[in-house]
Amino acid sequence: MPRDVSLGFEPSRFHAAEVMDKRSPLPSDSITGTLEIFLGRIESVDRRSLVASLADYYIRRPKQIRVRIEAHELSQNLMHICEKAEAEAKTRPNDDVLTRWRLLPAVLPLFWDNLSELLAQLIREVFSYSGKNAAPAEVVEAAVEASVRTTEYAQYVIGRHLYWTRLHHWARQLKVPEIAEYLERYSPEGSSQGHVVRKICKMPMGETVLLLELEPKDPKRVRAARVYLSGKIGTTVLPPGLRAPTESLVTDWCWYLDCLPQILGEFLAETTFGFLRHVRDREPAVGLKKHDYGMMGLA
Repeated sequence: MPRDVSLGFEPSRFHAAEVMDKRSPLPSDSITGTLEIFLGRIESVDRRSLVASLADYYIRRPKQIRVRIEAHELSQNLMHICEKAEAEAKTRPNDDVLTRWRLLPAVLPLFWDNLSELLAQLIREVFSYSGKNAAPAEVVEAAVEASVRTTEYAQYVIGRHLYWTRLHHWARQLKVPEIAEYLERYSPEGSSQGHVVRKICKMPMGETVLLLELEPKDPKRVRAARVYLSGKIGTTVLPPGLRAPTESLVTDWCWYLDCLPQILGEFLAETTFGFLRHVRDREPAVGLKKHDYGMMGLA
C-alpha cells in the first residue's frame, strides 16, 4: 500500500495515530464477541467515534462487528413528509411516486440494515489488508475514509430514489428545510453521477472522470459493477478501448477509497429498492476484492 498517497485528511482532523498510540493489545483470550462500531447520525458521520471504534477493532480483532447507525429521526421525518404530501396534494401523484412514498416504512429500515451490513463487510475487507504493507494507523484511516465515503454514497442513493418524487419541494412547503437540504445534497438535477463521485471521492476538478466497467471472474458468484474513476489511474493513463486486468490498473487505496464505496452503494440501491431483499440473500453477491474482477475497461 503506497505511503505517499493522500487519503484526503485535513491536518486538523482527528487522526488514527493519536488513538493507536493510546491503546495496547489485549490478551488473546479477550479476542471474542461482537464489537459495535458507532457511525453516528447518518446526516453527519461522527469521525471521532468511528476512529476510536476502528482502533479498537484493529487491536481486539473480535469475531464479529456490528455498525450502529442513527437514522430513526431522519426516517420518521421522511415518512411524515410522504404522508402529508399524499394527503395535501391537489392532484393525485402518479403511481410510481405513490409507490415510493408508501413503501418507505418498509424500505427505510431495510435500507439502513443493509447499509450497516455492507459497512461491516467493507471494514473487515480493509482490515484484512493489515500487516501486509501498511502501518496500523494507515489501515484505520483507510477504513474510516472508506466507511465515510460509502455512507455518503448511500445518502446519494436514497436522495436519488426520492428526488424525482419531488419530496424535497414538499419538505420546504411543510417547513422542514433540513430534510429538503438533505435530499438536495447530491441532487441529480444539477449534478451528474460522475460529478457526485468526484465530490465524494475528492477527485481533482481538472481531471477527466471516466465510467469504467468491471467484469467479474465468476458472474454466477459476483455481480458486474461500474465505477467512475479518474482518467489517470495511479500512474497509468487509460486509453480509449483498453480492457486490462483490474489488479494491474487499480491500486489498493483506489480500490478501497474510490471503487468499493460506489460498488457497495449501487448494490445497496439495487438490492433494497429493486428487490426489497437483504444483502445477505442476494445472488450474485457484491465483490469486495479486486481479484473478484478479472478485466476492466470503458463502459
